[in-house]
Amino acid sequence: MSARFLVEQFATWRNQYESLVLVTVLDTAGSTYSKTGRQLLINPDHDYAGLVGGGCLEGDLVLQADQVFGDARVRVVTYDMRDDADDLWGMGLGCRGMMKLMLQRLDAGNDWAPFSHIAAMMSRHTPTRMALTVADHGKLSAGQLADPDADQDSDLVCWTLRPWPRLLVLGAGPDAAPVIDIARTLGWHVSVADHRAELLSAPALVNADTRHLVHPETVDKDIDLNAADAVVVMSHHLQSDLHYLQALQTLSHTYVGVLGPAQRKQELLDQLKTDDSNFAARLRGPVGLNIGADSPQTIALALLSEIQSELAQQPPRHD
Repeated sequence: MSARFLVEQFATWRNQYESLVLVTVLDTAGSTYSKTGRQLLINPDHDYAGLVGGGCLEGDLVLQADQVFGDARVRVVTYDMRDDADDLWGMGLGCRGMMKLMLQRLDAGNDWAPFSHIAAMMSRHTPTRMALTVADHGKLSAGQLADPDADQDSDLVCWTLRPWPRLLVLGAGPDAAPVIDIARTLGWHVSVADHRAELLSAPALVNADTRHLVHPETVDKDIDLNAADAVVVMSHHLQSDLHYLQALQTLSHTYVGVLGPAQRKQELLDQLKTDDSNFAARLRGPVGLNIGADSPQTIALALLSEIQSELAQQPPRHD
């Protein structure tokens, strides 16, 4: 489950329950599903939102949470699956890793601290350094937020809180729908813009967070282009795409791509007559990883995989 869905589930549960349990990954070693800072919420009915162990640990964590609901004490639990004996005597997961996690109760009477603050930070779309106390730390009790820039010791766990990506799709044709649908499944915020009202109103675009009717030649005035991490230009209209690229060339998005073959991209760049060689170099096109995509759905998958790789600064690989 993405950070966005976790925050949205929290917003629902805080209106249904008086308390929840927050699980935070404190430390890992070896092969693990999650790394430090990943979080999960558990409600009193044994439902959980998020994944820290890929489904392997969550059942046991729900049982551990019952104790936390009961006495409100912060608990630290360790799952060490690195020993071969675990296959016989332990949980038999075969993950060959270690995870150390903290469970703490969140209460309505305490404004759901600390997760209410964490959720607010995620909604600001700015990476933020976070720190939680693992044990009583000076004037702070275990499970409270702390200053991540303070002197580091074993009583604190720090991580970078990364908000969900924001994608802008410039073009609302039929092939925009799978891009929007898959991106929303990933928990991204997706906006779509077009100059054709009839395309924007199509039921197939229902999963877009926002839809904007724009004029391509004034798109930078019609919407805030900076409110996106990644932009894909796919209007299938050469002049409209040219206007979009003119507006985008001076901005610093992590990813900008234009749908279509390499020849079309070059034609757009020739007409753009930009002196910014950096923009020409970073403009992606044809968009998407080379995975043999040959349908709107697989092209969307290839495109979003490429964007994810750029946002995470991780080149695609298999090892």
